[in-house]
Amino acid sequence: MKLPKLILSAFLTLTVAFPAASAPAAYAAVTENDTSAIISSSYEASSSIEAAAKDLRQHLRNRDTSFTVSVDKDAFDWGFPPESVMTDIEKIAELALADTGVPTEGDYIRWNFGGYQFKAKESGNVLNIEYTASYHTTAAQEKAVDSAVNEIISSLDIGKGSDLEKVHAVYDWLTSKVKYADSIEDDRVFSAYGAAVQKKAVCQGYSVLAYRLLTELGVKCRVVPGTGNSDNHTWNLVNVDGKNYYFDATWEAQTGAKEYIFLLRGKDDFDEFAGKNKHIFNEWEHDYSPLYVEYDNGSFEANYPVSSSAYKLPASYFSYSLGDIDSNGHIDSTDATYVLTAYSKLSTVGRSGLRLSRYYAADVDISGIVDSKDASWILGFYAFLSTGGNGTITEFMKNRR
Repeated sequence: MKLPKLILSAFLTLTVAFPAASAPAAYAAVTENDTSAIISSSYEASSSIEAAAKDLRQHLRNRDTSFTVSVDKDAFDWGFPPESVMTDIEKIAELALADTGVPTEGDYIRWNFGGYQFKAKESGNVLNIEYTASYHTTAAQEKAVDSAVNEIISSLDIGKGSDLEKVHAVYDWLTSKVKYADSIEDDRVFSAYGAAVQKKAVCQGYSVLAYRLLTELGVKCRVVPGTGNSDNHTWNLVNVDGKNYYFDATWEAQTGAKEYIFLLRGKDDFDEFAGKNKHIFNEWEHDYSPLYVEYDNGSFEANYPVSSSAYKLPASYFSYSLGDIDSNGHIDSTDATYVLTAYSKLSTVGRSGLRLSRYYAADVDISGIVDSKDASWILGFYAFLSTGGNGTITEFMKNRR
C-alpha cells in the first residue's frame, strides 16, 4: 500500500507561523510529465470551513495540481496558540475527504493521492491556502476510468440485484480480471486506473476500484487500512443486509480458487481460513495526517462496526458434491471423519472449521446444520458402495427414508 505524503510548509505570515509537520512515507512528487491541469482558484473566498472543504474537494476531483482555496479570515479561530489556525486548515482537508456517498469522492480521492503540500498567506480579510498536489492518476486517466467503470457495471448486469448480489458480482470481477502487479514502478498500480484499465494493481488499486464500483451500484463501501502479514495493506468494508463485513479481493485473487475465504467475513473470523496470514485493522505504518484522522481517532470503528462473524453465503455460490467433503471424487470414511470433527467444533466453539463449500458438502441431509446424522448417512453410503451398490448419496438417502 502506498501512502500519500503531506507537507505543511513553514511559512511566516503577518499573524501566524505554520510549523513543519512529519509526513507519511512514499511521497510521489509532481513531475514535469504530469498532464493534470495547473490552475489557481477562480472561486470567491469561502465563508466557512465547510464551504472551503467543498471547494478543496472539487479541486481534488478535478486532479488539479496547483491551486488556491481562499477563505474568509473570520472562519478561523485566531486565538492563542496560533496553531489553532493550522487545526482549522487541517479540518478543511479532513472534511474534503469525508465520505459523501459520491463514487468519485471520499475514499476514492483519499487513496489516490501521491502527496500534497500547502502554505497559507494573508491578504486583507482573506487567508489564501496555496496547495500543490500529486496523484496516482491524471485527469485524462480518470476519464478512462469512468469509461471502464461504465463498461464493467454494464457487463455485470446487476443493477436491480440485491446488495449481496452486487457485492458478489464485483468481487468475482475483481478476483478474476485483475492481476496482482509484480512491480510498483508504475504509480498507477495503486489506483482504480491500474485495476480497471490496465487490469494490474496492488491492494490499494483493488480496494479503490471496489469502492468505486460498489458505490456506483448503491452499496455502502469503504477502504480499510491496516496490515496484512505485518506489511501495509488495504481491503474493503461493505454493508449487506444492514451489517458491515470485510472483504479482501486482493488476497482472494491470489488463492486461485473460488472458495470465497475473504468475502463478507466478520472481525473475529476474517482470517479463519488464511493460515498464518493475518489482517490487523489500523496498525499500519503512517505518520499523522488529516487524511487519516477518521481512522486514527476511533470514529471509523464507531461509525462502521463490523459483524463479529461472517455472512453465510448461499450454497449456489459454490461448486461441491454432497458427501465428498475433501473433493477427491469419492465418498468414504475420511469424509465422515470431516463431518464428525466439524460437528464437535460446532458443539464446543460454535464454528465448524469448514470452508462453506465443504460445509454444504457435509450437510448431506440438507438440514442446514452439520451433525452426527450426516456422518451416519455418509458411513452408510460408503458401506453400500463397498458391497457393490451404485448411485448417488441423494438417491441412497431417498430410498431409505
